[in-house]
Amino acid sequence: MIGNHDIAKTVEDYLNRYPGDRPGLDPLLDALDNPEPLATRTRLAGHVTCGAVVLNQDCKVLHIWHRALDRLLLPGGHTESDDTSLSEAAIREFAEETGLDPQHLTAIGEGPIHIEVHRIPDSPAKGEPEHWHADFRYAFAYTGEGNLALQDEEVTDAVWVPADEIADRTLRARADEAALSLQR
Repeated sequence: MIGNHDIAKTVEDYLNRYPGDRPGLDPLLDALDNPEPLATRTRLAGHVTCGAVVLNQDCKVLHIWHRALDRLLLPGGHTESDDTSLSEAAIREFAEETGLDPQHLTAIGEGPIHIEVHRIPDSPAKGEPEHWHADFRYAFAYTGEGNLALQDEEVTDAVWVPADEIADRTLRARADEAALSLQR
């Protein structure tokens, strides 16, 4: 399992690269002072999730239509007890949700390119109250071919979106930077 120490180190390195992002991470930073594990879904106040910003050769970013939240998101999700790193969790989630071969992924840069803390609505069906996710987003280049095999219980569709059309301004800028690094 990924420990709070690993998460804290990742956040520290991230904030050294992107110091302006600190105010948006307050719930995560506060939670890191608590010994309760953040990489487990059982922490109902909020916990860590991981996402993959996957760019293809055309510098488009893969998005999936998330069934439960009914919106377009990056592939990603909760960490699992056998994950040894946050980036590994992002890769695993990418493979599970899309059916694409993770062997065709190449990391772009070191560490996450974006960490976003956002609210998740309550889910009576899952017995979960409203809580927050701190989504650690890692950038990858995808060079494989193949057809998507979507995880039907969570994903209903997938689309490659131009990096400059990503709604979140900060993530859009960072995805654009990752795309530029691929073109060099």
